Amino acid sequence: MLPKYHVYFGLIASIMVFFLSGIQNSLIFLFGSIFIDADHYIAYIFKKRDLSLKKSYYYWKDEHYPYDFHTIEIWFLLLIIGLTIKPVLFLLAGMLYHELFDIYDMNKRKLYDARAISLFAWSIRNIS
Repeated sequence: MLPKYHVYFGLIASIMVFFLSGIQNSLIFLFGSIFIDADHYIAYIFKKRDLSLKKSYYYWKDEHYPYDFHTIEIWFLLLIIGLTIKPVLFLLAGMLYHELFDIYDMNKRKLYDARAISLFAWSIRNIS
């Protein structure tokens, strides 16, 4: 899914979060729903030594790669942290909201196995 759609949908949802939980949690949710994709960009910079955000998007579009922030291990870690630091739960909620749109987009494009949901499972499948 194009980043602009993640921004649009994230803004809409964060407005709802604002009315339910205030500005701070709304902004944290928005941050989680948009900047979860920073892992794609960071990996692209290190792999290609290029800062182009647009090239990064097209490079990773259909790549089978374990996006760190899109994995269950990271979500579980954030859940554990969120049990003691409540705003982290809004970050996690934003990330999971983002992931719903990614899953919808991958299904629409028939990319059923395009993303590793677990770093552990990906490493077993690709390193062994």
